[in-house]
Amino acid sequence: MIAINQAMVALFLCLFLVRSYAVENVHISGFGQVVAKSSLDNDKPYGMDDADINFKNESLFGLQFTANLADNLSATVQAIAVGMEDNDVEFQWAYLTYLIDNHWSFKFGKLRTPFFDYSEYIDVGYAYHWVRPPQVVYIPVFKNLDGIDLTFSHQIGQFESDFDFIWGQVSDTIPPGPVDLPWLVGFSERISWDKWSIGVSYFRAKMTLTPVFAPGIDAFVACLPGPPAPLAPSRGSVAGAMCEPSAPPGPTAPPRMVHPDFQDMASAIDIDREKGEFYGISLRYESESLLFVSEVTKSVIEDSIFTDPLSYYLTLGYSIGDWMPHITFEGFDVEPKTSILELYQSKSSHPLFDAKQLDMLTKIIQDTNQDKQIYTIGVRYDFHPSAAMKFDINWQDFENEVQPIQVDAKLLSFAIVFTF
Repeated sequence: MIAINQAMVALFLCLFLVRSYAVENVHISGFGQVVAKSSLDNDKPYGMDDADINFKNESLFGLQFTANLADNLSATVQAIAVGMEDNDVEFQWAYLTYLIDNHWSFKFGKLRTPFFDYSEYIDVGYAYHWVRPPQVVYIPVFKNLDGIDLTFSHQIGQFESDFDFIWGQVSDTIPPGPVDLPWLVGFSERISWDKWSIGVSYFRAKMTLTPVFAPGIDAFVACLPGPPAPLAPSRGSVAGAMCEPSAPPGPTAPPRMVHPDFQDMASAIDIDREKGEFYGISLRYESESLLFVSEVTKSVIEDSIFTDPLSYYLTLGYSIGDWMPHITFEGFDVEPKTSILELYQSKSSHPLFDAKQLDMLTKIIQDTNQDKQIYTIGVRYDFHPSAAMKFDINWQDFENEVQPIQVDAKLLSFAIVFTF
């Protein structure tokens, strides 16, 4: 995260742009939202939300500056203060755009990742009808990268096409933990005609992630037998020995020394510089009164405990004057890595095999079954040309409930969103 003093430097740079160029060459826009939410039940929290009304986590305010620097070159900076992050100002965008010709353009800097249909304006609540986009698809892992975006736009008859080729890197710390992608490459394509549009995307990356979806797995790895003496004394060097979890997971954790006969277990679990893939497809229909959107995504990380989720949603909204009632169905299907459990079971004849660790691993793998469905009904009311009120009720239904937060529950949310 960029600290507040760095954000102030950026603000002064933005003001410098405004003072250095004619006003007509600088475009300033802003957006924000105030969100209140509650599960109405301390015994059945919806994720981290319980009966207390929370105004902080999803409320935000953003400013965007775009300066035309002449000769087809422009600079864009977007800064956002988010309540969940104690209103520290963070840069979402900071890039240069060069228009090569009528079809080709090039961006360089900190960019938004074009994974999803609403990626470009995910932080602008005024741009969509929900209080928040479907969370099974818009999982908050990372939204931005440092890199390049080469765009080709053209029209053939009634069909308009925008193709983006992306290359970049990600190094960030988000609420679930550190995220490190030394490289990410891929493309997205959107084709529009009449009231319809379809989008596809594919990305491949090398990544290191914290396995927050598998609580306890770091303790399990920490308890794997250590290398035999005299290489290094370590936890669990004899079966059943007491052990303590080592350093926190993620890119900053030091390598763990594991007995050679159990190294394949550690390698099968960790998400350390593993290759991953992302696939996405979307379909949209939008007329003056009717809105239909559907997205399907698939994420895969090789040789790890990552559960390779398939995520999807369907939403339907209908405008009646300034009102839009809507309904949404979301699905989240995972593939628990039972092969890791089978690998450990295959070592049952090894003198360092620990039946208690087998029980521990079995519970961890079972709990990674996070299959769920989410149902949403809501309404949006545009009470002002630049502002709207939104109210949603979400119900989540888990196939496998795990206390304390993976439980069937509902969430009530109210938001006021605006742009200027």
